[in-house]
Amino acid sequence: MITPVTRWDPSPRWSVLAFSLIAAAFLAASAPCLSQEAIRFDLVMKPFESQGEADPDFTKTLWRDLARAIERKSDHRVATGGPAYYYLKGQVLADGKRHLATLQLFKAKTDRLIWMQNYDYRSVSADVMATDVIEALSFVPKTDTWN
Repeated sequence: MITPVTRWDPSPRWSVLAFSLIAAAFLAASAPCLSQEAIRFDLVMKPFESQGEADPDFTKTLWRDLARAIERKSDHRVATGGPAYYYLKGQVLADGKRHLATLQLFKAKTDRLIWMQNYDYRSVSADVMATDVIEALSFVPKTDTWN
């Protein structure tokens, strides 16, 4: 016996299911993955200070090069202001004997110093400094329980 072909009746529940699937696909495509967002931090780099005979233009160039190197070598976003987990301060000092760049990394919530390093900026590139900053960030606890 042959069963007659019945016509498909799109009931309201099928349209709700189709709409839900389309909405879920749209939201999944536009929202970042939580695991990606969890490992990406905002780092605010305060403008570096020139001290002594340090050239202010060189100080600005060093700041810019370091920010670019951090973003290029890591998944960290560098901002010039606003809320962030961490902030980086720097001073460039030049006098007759010394040519130093000092970098200090702070936890923004508590203003606690978590890392500091001095460099002779004549012999160290911004890429080397960026590698050190990224390494320091990798050892900082990722939770907010550490104060």
